[in-house]
Amino acid sequence: IRKEVGDEVKARFELESLLHDIVLPRGTDPKHMPSFSSNNLWMFDERIYYFSHIGAYSDKKMSDIVSEGTDDRPDIVVFGDKADNDILRAVAIIEMKRPMRDDEDAVKQVYKYIDQMVNGQAKDLDGRPFNITKETMFHCYIVCDTHSESFRARMKMYGATALFGGLGYVIWNGNYNSDIMVIDHLEL
Repeated sequence: IRKEVGDEVKARFELESLLHDIVLPRGTDPKHMPSFSSNNLWMFDERIYYFSHIGAYSDKKMSDIVSEGTDDRPDIVVFGDKADNDILRAVAIIEMKRPMRDDEDAVKQVYKYIDQMVNGQAKDLDGRPFNITKETMFHCYIVCDTHSESFRARMKMYGATALFGGLGYVIWNGNYNSDIMVIDHLEL
């Protein structure tokens, strides 16, 4: 996503917040849910579009649920089906990185968020740990640039499978009961 600066077109890239607000407006929480027509979660997976009726956290509201003493939080977390005993059957985590940025291991970051939720370090808006079991499925989506050598080396280390056309990767990790779709900005 490029923008013009003054009279000269420069390769300045928008912050990830632009895409964030298109997908799910920042500041969203389960108590103030947007309507189905005001979110675009379907851009990642049509299944998570329907998750939003259970609850979603977005950007600053995430500080309410992550471990205390840290500003590090996922961009978007959406909760799916709940079993009769309030156990979450599915959680979607969406992490977005600014274009042309290659300074973080976003896969490792997503695994950290899953660990926080599974280990009871992350709390819901009522201050209670999420009811997650080993059967809870984590669907994770990372939007970032995928073209650098260092990024491709990280994907190889994680055992990622390249998508057709080279604009992303898929990672399955049974230890985390997670599937991770790494999507290049160009693919959106």
